[in-house]
Amino acid sequence: MHDEKLVKEIASERISRLLALAKELSLSPKPDPGLERKYVRLARKISAHYKVSMPAESRKEFCKACNSLLIPGRNCTVRLASSHGYVVYRCACGHENKFFYTHKAAR
Repeated sequence: MHDEKLVKEIASERISRLLALAKELSLSPKPDPGLERKYVRLARKISAHYKVSMPAESRKEFCKACNSLLIPGRNCTVRLASSHGYVVYRCACGHENKFFYTHKAAR
């Protein structure tokens, strides 16, 4: 039988590596959006199949509708809804990701 802990660890490493490759590709002089999306889609499939959660910082970096990396100014816009306490990332496909934040107390 498979050692479940080892399988999940390997899956987590593969997810991290795929997302890193997608970031590298997006920052290259000639980015390939199709390949970026393929890497993100594959990372999401691995996450779902092996029931491994995506890293928290990585979940905010891609569109859940079209699997493209969210790069402000290139393929998404960022708006701050300060009255409601969240940030809105609107992807070029039209999908909106909303992330809540908390105000940190002044020191």
